[in-house]
Amino acid sequence: MKQPLRTRLVLASAILTLCTGLCCRSPHQRDKDDEEEKDAGIDKELSAWWWSRAYPDPTNIGAKYMQAWQQALAMRPSPSHGKMAEGVKTVTGGSNPITYTTGNWAPIGPSTGIGGRIITIAISPSNGNNLFCGAASGGIWKSTDGGNSWTSVSTGYPVLGVSSIIINPSNANIIFAGTGEIYRMDSTVTTADPSTTGFNVWKTRGTYGVGILRSTNGGATWNQVFVKTEANMFGIQKLKFNPVNPNSIYACGTDGLYRSTDGGTTWNQVIAKNYVSDVVVDAKDTTQIVIGVGNLQNTDKGIYKSTNNGSTWTKITSGLPATFQGLIRLDNIPTKGNRDTIIAGIGVNETGSNELYRSTNFGTTWTVLNNSAYSQYQFWCANAVAINPSSTSNVLYAGVSMYSYNIGSGSSAGDGSIHSDIHDIKFDPSNSNNVYVTCDGGVYKSTDGGSSFSQIDNGLQAVQFYNTIGYSTTADILVGGLQDNGVVMYNSGSWSNYPGGYGDGASCFIAPTNNSIILTSGDARNLYISNNGGASASNSTQYWGAIGDSRTAFVAPLAISKSNPKVMYVASDNLHVSTNGGASFSGNALGAGAPATTPNNFIDKIHKTGIALAISATNANKVYVSVSPFAQYDNDVDNLYYTPSANVLRTTTGNTPFTSIMGTAPNNLPNRYIMDFAISPTNDDSVWVAVGGFGTPHVYVTGNGGTTWTSKDPGPSAGGLPDVPTNAIMFDPNNPKIIYIGNDFGVYVSPNGGNTWQDFNGGFWDATEVVDLVPGPNNKIRAATHGKGMFETILYSIDLPLSLLQLTGADEGDHIRLDWQTGDETFMAHLQLERSTDGNHFQSVTEVGLQGGAGPHTYTFNDYGASQLSGHIFYRVKTIDLTGQVNYSNIVTFDRGASDRATVLGTLFQNSLRVQVSSSSQQTIALLLYDMAGKLLATKSAEVYAGTSNTDWDGLAWLPRGVYLITTRTRTGRFTQKVTRF
Repeated sequence: MKQPLRTRLVLASAILTLCTGLCCRSPHQRDKDDEEEKDAGIDKELSAWWWSRAYPDPTNIGAKYMQAWQQALAMRPSPSHGKMAEGVKTVTGGSNPITYTTGNWAPIGPSTGIGGRIITIAISPSNGNNLFCGAASGGIWKSTDGGNSWTSVSTGYPVLGVSSIIINPSNANIIFAGTGEIYRMDSTVTTADPSTTGFNVWKTRGTYGVGILRSTNGGATWNQVFVKTEANMFGIQKLKFNPVNPNSIYACGTDGLYRSTDGGTTWNQVIAKNYVSDVVVDAKDTTQIVIGVGNLQNTDKGIYKSTNNGSTWTKITSGLPATFQGLIRLDNIPTKGNRDTIIAGIGVNETGSNELYRSTNFGTTWTVLNNSAYSQYQFWCANAVAINPSSTSNVLYAGVSMYSYNIGSGSSAGDGSIHSDIHDIKFDPSNSNNVYVTCDGGVYKSTDGGSSFSQIDNGLQAVQFYNTIGYSTTADILVGGLQDNGVVMYNSGSWSNYPGGYGDGASCFIAPTNNSIILTSGDARNLYISNNGGASASNSTQYWGAIGDSRTAFVAPLAISKSNPKVMYVASDNLHVSTNGGASFSGNALGAGAPATTPNNFIDKIHKTGIALAISATNANKVYVSVSPFAQYDNDVDNLYYTPSANVLRTTTGNTPFTSIMGTAPNNLPNRYIMDFAISPTNDDSVWVAVGGFGTPHVYVTGNGGTTWTSKDPGPSAGGLPDVPTNAIMFDPNNPKIIYIGNDFGVYVSPNGGNTWQDFNGGFWDATEVVDLVPGPNNKIRAATHGKGMFETILYSIDLPLSLLQLTGADEGDHIRLDWQTGDETFMAHLQLERSTDGNHFQSVTEVGLQGGAGPHTYTFNDYGASQLSGHIFYRVKTIDLTGQVNYSNIVTFDRGASDRATVLGTLFQNSLRVQVSSSSQQTIALLLYDMAGKLLATKSAEVYAGTSNTDWDGLAWLPRGVYLITTRTRTGRFTQKVTRF
């Protein structure tokens, strides 16, 4: 939310270990805080992410997500691969063109010293400087200099969580990425019961998966080669190559082990088991396969072995723990030493049991390695094991922290220099002195075989923000909470740690009228107040983690009143009020008992925790709150309170009593999570809300304080939003009829008060999970993402910069006259007039000599080159100042003569397509065929003549059955339609 009020709900998929700011705390402090808060982290945080998307129907989330992605693709300005189209657009011609931006999002960090939650890494076998890593919700990233710098990788698919990346050892151009970060599947494979997931079996569902992607050109482009649609959420845990045949690939999935024998083109299930976590294949006899099975509450857990290529399997028990709580990781060196040796890391429990096991006969029997406890309370998610290929008696292994183990001496040693919660360890196949580790703090590298590590996160912007983001209305200042990396502050281009004792940072707020007053928080209502702009901060509430988990959301929403900044609120299942500027809050201490029943001024009911709130701009006592029907048991990672249903309530007293304002059918809100509020600054009965989940409209408005609600999302087929969870809503600060929303695919804008919605994702790539939107300086809007850090772009509707005034023009027959003015040109370096025939791709017509100095300055240019053009012609003026900053004028458009038209005759086809073109002149047209992810599959050119003619495109039987996009590009237009091969 935004201007002028705030709200929030946690959305995410991540973990809790406790490092503050842009670098780790000392190992001693980290361990101390972890012990205090260990049960308040990833389990509740991931559950909140899951509930806000799955509630009230948790089935078929993957299919719903992919269907919404197709809707999002159809809303893009044009089919594209990689970063989405960006720039300035116009939609009408004539004397009153409509001007707007489609977004030109640029990252602003943080992108150094804190990489975010990274799950996996892969090193090129032919060039150790080429690395790929996968983030928890930030997609794929690449380095070509050994990790010194990183850039994002576009796949063309809605990729968030990336769990495993592997590179073909014989051909480094072939890369596979397994997607989805999922840790728990309690339903059995044969009797799935997804209705329980999200109700009482909820922990660690994680981020969406899109199966397996493959690149055959070093990551430049990708194809989806494994798609799985089922009621349960599906993810890949690990990918592995057969050690002697890279065309044979294994995929460890949430419902079993899969194998491809044709280089990833087709896949077959080898064994159906809940949560296959890892696999190794014997290089001496590839019919021998060993897998790890199960996690958390799965009843079928352990190590299984096949000696006949997967036809039958035997559960191995010899030497292994009879029971354990977490997951299994496996490693084997197929080329050196005893190739039958496997090291298994088993997340036994959090009490210090030995967790490394060794087999020297490829999994038939096992022995425990003493002094090898490591996973602690993250036994179900943080687990990595790697044998040193140059010295196979030495093992690196990690859970919460990093360790090394010497098999010969049976000794272990810890390494406290790496951020906690470690997920992957990889040795460089060409130089085993180089070791890479991924964790909740990014990527670390060792150049001495693992003896010491350094952080390598430059450019790796994969941090996971939570909402709410605190922002200043008068200065370039932001404050935000990060998954497992505390609270950070942005000030005019620089990021820094914010003071306070946090693990996960959470909701933050800057007083609307005073930048010195900043309210920040960690998980479970852990609030800090600063009265000196963040120079220092003091704790102002009791931390409810563990002792009061059932009484508060993981990220408790908070806000500061605009009309009376001394009044502040934070919501648990009570509304806690401060009237002294955050020095103290009402209902701060829990009463006796587990769970405690006091404080008992409930917003709705006990265990129905606040997830979003907002305050009237004119009345400090008028507060809107949404609540969740779920709460976790105190100090218990497995059990939930479920008190249906979701609710939205209002108070006019600043506390109890609260009135439910869900409305009455048919003018009611749906039974979904209400994720965000935006209250009119002039009428506090006029409230907009953003709606989570699937299957309903995602934006509603009330004009009467919640008595009745009206949908402002007509649906994707009628100019509405993609059917995907929507997390944030914001008014344009210059025009309240312009509304922005942030959802799991990015940002969308309505120019007309929610009647229709448009794509606003220029500059983003793949899926970008936007969790908050706030205004920025200089007509900017900023987006906080859960997985890609912070971005900014210019607003949809902008005031022209002071140096460039309105562009106008007139069609003079043999030329088009353009007129414009500039203001002060003292700091201006260049001025160009640009022209386009499609409103998207502009080229310079002329560079205009500057008059210089203070203005105003008047310019006129006659474009005689336009006499050779027909159809729509677009113009804009581009200025570049001495710092390199680029600004554009409004766009004007002219319609010169007849324009071309094109249409596909019959959208169902088998072998050929026929396109009918109405052309004003003889010309060569281009036909372009895309898949629904925007990948260009084929092109064809054809000659057409003045009038109407048909062009046939034959030889398309090679296409798989499915839906495609065909674009016809003429001299004056671009025409796109969906077609289906049956």
